[in-house]
Amino acid sequence: KWNYQDWAGQSVFSPDGKYVATNEGHELSVYNSQTGQEVFHAGGTKEQGLYVFCLAFSTDSRSVVAGYSDNVAREYDLKGKLIREYTGHLSAVRSVGFSPFGEYLITGSSDKVR
Repeated sequence: KWNYQDWAGQSVFSPDGKYVATNEGHELSVYNSQTGQEVFHAGGTKEQGLYVFCLAFSTDSRSVVAGYSDNVAREYDLKGKLIREYTGHLSAVRSVGFSPFGEYLITGSSDKVR
């Protein structure tokens, strides 16, 4: 249903079931789960060497966070607008997740959990 241009590392549904997010190598892509139509994509290019390693939807399904190889986690709204960058890691962000009620975001890297 979805047309990947690169490898797909992780795929997750939004809590409301309306969207699917995938990390396709160099990009984060979000699709409508019913139609398969791409809603937005964000990320780097092969030339930049930027990879998306992990992702998670917010508990209210209004945003998605992706962990990148440049040590930053980025949160996007569902129109693809960058909401916030979470910095402080010394290596690639390999895990992201929201607390059950959405008040906290946790990020993990080989250097620490924040």
